[in-house]
Amino acid sequence: MKKIFFILLSFGFGASFVYADTFVSGYMTESQVWTKANSPYILNHVAFDVDTTLTIEAGTKVLFESEDALNIFGDIVVSGTDAEPVVFSLVDGAVSDTQLNIFSSLGTNITYSHFFGVRVNVYDSVVALNKVVIEIFLME
Repeated sequence: MKKIFFILLSFGFGASFVYADTFVSGYMTESQVWTKANSPYILNHVAFDVDTTLTIEAGTKVLFESEDALNIFGDIVVSGTDAEPVVFSLVDGAVSDTQLNIFSSLGTNITYSHFFGVRVNVYDSVVALNKVVIEIFLME
């Protein structure tokens, strides 16, 4: 039985990856890298200070609570790929009115990303968007 189990694992059968939720809240004063391995990132009123960079790698999921925001006063670099876009969405049961706010940024680059129910607001910033989908849900 052990020999069969080992052979199955060596071919990738039965192997799975478990992702743990990463909860993020508060005011960040240092740059961070968010990875697929640590996603989903569940946000609760998060802001990044001036002179910081939030880097989000391919395949990462970022989830917002109801009426929440991710405020970027520094830079944000979102590096999704065609095969593994970065997904910004809502936690189950959350209603819309969530937003990514980018303030006074000169180094923002968002590539291969999907925003579902999350508004993107840009203030006094230079933002490069490449292969980005933004789908907003209208509340009745």
